Amino acid sequence: MDIKKERIRINCSHCENKIVLTYHTERCPKCGQPFDPEQVKSLFHNYESQVMNSKFYQAGEKMGKAGNAMAEVGNSMQSCGCTLTLITIFIIIVLALLL
Repeated sequence: MDIKKERIRINCSHCENKIVLTYHTERCPKCGQPFDPEQVKSLFHNYESQVMNSKFYQAGEKMGKAGNAMAEVGNSMQSCGCTLTLITIFIIIVLALLL
């Protein structure tokens, strides 16, 4: 997760307008009041920690790993199927030549 690409919707603490906060936001786009850069970064770091520790994110990670494993099995089965098909074709050609 790249927190520098994330966005958080908040209410500005100065003008109470709804804004979209990014990791690099320095001031409110509505009222122009500056934000403390350390507080903004802290907010995003806490957000990242909450997301990474959420049950949904962890379940998604496990599903991704399971999907990768299933793709590996599928590729192996495809290779076996191709090999069996080639062996069958080879046997048919050999038998056709012998008869």
